[in-house]
Amino acid sequence: MCYNNFDELTGGNMKKILFTASTLTDEDVSSLREEGYEIINGKFNYTEEELIEATKDIDGYILGGDEYVSENVLKAAKNIKSIVFFGTGYETYIDVKAASKLGVAVSNTPRANAYTVAEYTLAMMLDMVKRISVNDRKINSERWDDSVWMTLKNKTIGIVGMGAIGTNLARMLKNVFNSKIVYSGEYRNRLVEEE
Repeated sequence: MCYNNFDELTGGNMKKILFTASTLTDEDVSSLREEGYEIINGKFNYTEEELIEATKDIDGYILGGDEYVSENVLKAAKNIKSIVFFGTGYETYIDVKAASKLGVAVSNTPRANAYTVAEYTLAMMLDMVKRISVNDRKINSERWDDSVWMTLKNKTIGIVGMGAIGTNLARMLKNVFNSKIVYSGEYRNRLVEEE
């Protein structure tokens, strides 16, 4: 069954939404409260028992943490109508077959954190070529690494996959470091190639 919005799923009144590892600001929470949603900020990683307790009275669930929504959790969460996974790859975190069997709608948010993941990837690349972590440890132990450092400027960089994350990373590398980008993936991304 297809629902156009959460109101259709829950039918009025204040809805309790659990958001694990929430990224919402206080302003976001206030704004959602005005719209009829009580946001419950959950922690990053629940055990099954903790998640059963946390979801027993909620209407909706935004999974932003590292917990697994098992069939046991879904059966105990009597009011839950919808689970939204904050990212892609929800099948790893949610027993989708059990959710479907119990009438719980499951969705994801593709590209929601693609830019952030691309930034993190770029930070890790810079850490590798500039040896930041290595030298931090050496400086703290009163040793210095005087090896030659690399640069990303004008380098050819390969990216595996040119989806949302790969596209953001390619743009950062091209625009900031004038890197030449080569990639592999399931399909050809001609728009990114033109950029």
